[in-house]
Amino acid sequence: MKFFSASVLRRVLVAAALSVVVAPVGCSTAGGAAGCSKGEGPSEATGKGVDLSPVPAPAGLIAEAFVASPESTWAKARTAVGGPALFLPVNVGTLVANVLGLPPTVASEIDGNVPVVGAVVDRGTAPAPGGLGVEHQAPRAVVGVHVKSGPRFVDQLTKGEAARYQARVDEATSITVLEPKSASPAGSAASEEGPGGAGAGALGVLGNYLLVAPAVADLTAVGPYVARTLSQGAAPKEDVVVDVPRAAIGGPILGAVREAWERVRPALEAGQASSLAATGTRWISLLGDMEKARVTLVLDEAAHLRFEATPRAGDGPAKQAVAEASVGDVKPLLELPADVLGGLLMRESAAGRQASVASQVGAMVRLLGREEREVPEKEKAQITSALQSLAIARGDWFAAGVRWEGIGPTAVARVAVADEGKLGGALEEFMDLTKLPSIKAYLKDEGLTMTVGKHVVERLPGEVRRIRFGQEKEGAKAAAKAKEPELAALPRNISFLHLLKDGALFASAGYEPDEGMRQIVAAASGPNLGGVPAMKAGLDALGSEVSFALFLDPLRLLAVRTGKPAPAESTPVFVAAGASSAGEGSLWGRLDVPTAVLREVVRRRGGL
Repeated sequence: MKFFSASVLRRVLVAAALSVVVAPVGCSTAGGAAGCSKGEGPSEATGKGVDLSPVPAPAGLIAEAFVASPESTWAKARTAVGGPALFLPVNVGTLVANVLGLPPTVASEIDGNVPVVGAVVDRGTAPAPGGLGVEHQAPRAVVGVHVKSGPRFVDQLTKGEAARYQARVDEATSITVLEPKSASPAGSAASEEGPGGAGAGALGVLGNYLLVAPAVADLTAVGPYVARTLSQGAAPKEDVVVDVPRAAIGGPILGAVREAWERVRPALEAGQASSLAATGTRWISLLGDMEKARVTLVLDEAAHLRFEATPRAGDGPAKQAVAEASVGDVKPLLELPADVLGGLLMRESAAGRQASVASQVGAMVRLLGREEREVPEKEKAQITSALQSLAIARGDWFAAGVRWEGIGPTAVARVAVADEGKLGGALEEFMDLTKLPSIKAYLKDEGLTMTVGKHVVERLPGEVRRIRFGQEKEGAKAAAKAKEPELAALPRNISFLHLLKDGALFASAGYEPDEGMRQIVAAASGPNLGGVPAMKAGLDALGSEVSFALFLDPLRLLAVRTGKPAPAESTPVFVAAGASSAGEGSLWGRLDVPTAVLREVVRRRGGL
C-alpha cells in the first residue's frame, strides 16, 4: 500500500530522516514550561485567542510517536551511522529546514530540545477505481516539531519581499496553514491535497508547533491532537517511542495483518511449511487479544529496538501465552564454544513440544511423499511415535551454534534432557526411521546414500552415533548435481554425530563434525562463549525471561568467509523474544545492533 509519495515523505520529514515522530512535553501553563523557550511569554507562545487545551484522540487512531530529545537523538544517529551521515546537517534545525525545503534562516527557530510528536490515523476504505469493490485509503499522518515562537516562525516565512509562503487560518482548528504563494486558491480541492498540488505535502502552525502532513486535510483532522494533546504529556526516557492503543490493534492493524496473511497462508499449508502456517495463525490470534503495544528505540554504542505487547484482561489466548511460555536465562548459549560465530536458543514446554508433533509429522510426510507415492499409514505411525518419544524425553531447551574453521561451517548443538534413559531409547527409535522404505526412496530420488552406526571421535570418551549422508557416485541425479557449481562445491559426505553424556545430548554436523563434537562437549564445563566479553554482556542483557534468542557476529563471519583477518573485537547482533509475568504480563521482543555493524552496512551499500 502506498502511503506517501516521495515528495510527501520529504515533507513528513522526521519520519525518515529523524525517526522523528515522537513524544510530549508541550508549552502549557498547566504542564509547566517544558515546551517553551526561556523568555517566552504565554501570549507569544500561544497566540491571542487560540485554544490549546487538550482534545480527544481522533477516531481511528493507529499510533502515537515521540522523539524525546530530537537534537540528542539526531546527534547519536549521525555518530552511529558514521561515514556519509557525518556530512548531513549537524543540528536538527538545519535538518528540518533542508528536508522541508524551508529558508535556512528559519533553522534557528526549530527547538531541538523539546519533543517531536506525531500521530497516525486510519481512514478506512473507499470505493476502488472503476467501482470494483473497496480499497484501503492511506492513513492520515501528522508530525509536530516544536518551534521557539509560532507567530515569529510564521512571520519569517510569510513576510518580506523574499517570502515564499502565505498564511491562512483554518477557522475550525485555528491552525495557520502555510501555503506557497503559487498554491491553489484556499478551499479548492487542490489546496486540500497539499500546498503544491496532489502529493506535495502540507505545513501548518498551531501554538508553538510546526505541523507536517501529506495534505491539508490531514493537518486539520489530526494536527490539533498532535499539537494540543500529545505535546502535553511527559517525555519518554527512550530516544524514540511509538505507542499503539487497543482500538488500533483490534481494528485496522489486525484487519491488515489478516488480509495479508490470507494471501500467503494457503500456499504455506499446501507446501512444506504447514507448521509455519499454524504458527502464523496462532500469532494473529495473539495479536487480536492485545490491549496495547509499545515500540522503543535507544541509541548508544548500539541501536536497541524493543517491542512489548500487553494482553487484554481475562483469560484470552494472549494471557494464556504469557502464562504458558517456557522462559529462562541464556546460560545454554554462554556454554557454547567460544569460537562460534552465531547461535540459537529455543525454549519449549513439554506441552508445547507435544502439541507441535502433529505439524512435524505432517511436514515430514509431505517431504517424503510424491504424487505417485504416498507414505503408508504404518510408516506415518512409526514417524509419529518416534517424534513423540523425542518430545517426551528431551528437555525444555535447545542451543546451537555455528563454527567456521578450515574449509567450511560446522553446526554444534546441546539439548536439555528430561529423562536420559527414555531419550536413549527415543534416539534409537528415531534412527530406525532410516530403514523406512519411504525414506530410502526419497534419498534415492535425491541421489543420496545414508549409513547409520557407531563412530569414534578421538580424544572424546563416550558412545558417539553417526548418520552419514553421501552423494551417489553414479546415476542421472548425481551427474546432474555435479554440473551445478553450488552443489559441486559441497562435500561428498556429511556426517551428523550425536552423543548422550552427562545429562545432555550433544550433536555436531558439517565440514568438521569430529572437532565440532569435541568443542561442544568441552564448552559445557570449560572455556566457552561466556569468556568473550561482548558476547557475555550482550547475552546477559537479554535477562531471565527468554523464550527465543539468536545472535550473529556478522563482521567476524564476513572476515572468515573472505579469508581476511577477523576484527579484534566481537560485534554481535542479538535478536530475542520472551514473556514477562511482571505487572499485567507481556510478550516482548528486541533487536540489538552494534554501531560498528550499522556503519559497515552503510559502507557496503555505498552511502545513505
